[in-house]
Amino acid sequence: MLATAAPTTARAVVLRATATRSLHATATHFARRRGQSSAQSSSGHPNLDAVMAEMSLDPVRQWRGDGPSRYQQALVTEAVLVRSYLEKVKHEFPVLKETMNVEPYVAPKFEEYLRFRIVDHPLDRSHPMSRKVTLIVRLSELIKAEKLSAQETHALQLLAGPRYCPVEKTFTMAADRFPYRAQNKRFLGDTFAELLRQAKANATAFEDVPLDTRHAEKKIKARAKEAKLKFPKEWLLPTKSKAKRA
Repeated sequence: MLATAAPTTARAVVLRATATRSLHATATHFARRRGQSSAQSSSGHPNLDAVMAEMSLDPVRQWRGDGPSRYQQALVTEAVLVRSYLEKVKHEFPVLKETMNVEPYVAPKFEEYLRFRIVDHPLDRSHPMSRKVTLIVRLSELIKAEKLSAQETHALQLLAGPRYCPVEKTFTMAADRFPYRAQNKRFLGDTFAELLRQAKANATAFEDVPLDTRHAEKKIKARAKEAKLKFPKEWLLPTKSKAKRA
């Protein structure tokens, strides 16, 4: 036991002496660096010395976690952003309202049955979805505007194929083959116009062909389940409360 303990004690003494010398050398080195930095910091110009004092990293080194947290900084940033928007609403909106020529809203006529849906990406204008355009046409509005017969309507449904939904009674077409949104919109309008023209020209040729609805089987089954559901009578409001609300 004594033979093995002696080398261990000697090794500990050597390590302690080495650590003491290292700490002494490190302290001496930092003391010299600090003296050199303090000697070089005074340039003789008061304004430059003030700027260098403001740019000093001593406050950062002395920070001990007593400042605002990341969550608090995010709240302050959000509050500043909201305040800037409120200032714009207060000072810029009245001027903008006077300079703009606001036109009253006019509801679309029944002849304007083409509805286009687009997607905007404010952070990325070059996104591929920005040029995509979707055309939606309701069958009831189309029949009223174009005065289609039953044969022409059936022919149009057959020519549209899976782009016609028998549950919602709508035609849906999308295009993104062209680089600009206006080109895709024009392409959809021309395609649907040609589809409508072919349906009117060949109305009698598709009388015996049944309508294929296999692409909408899921929607048809879902609507059938919804039709079987009954609203519970316990959920109905009593007549007195209805009279009071009215």
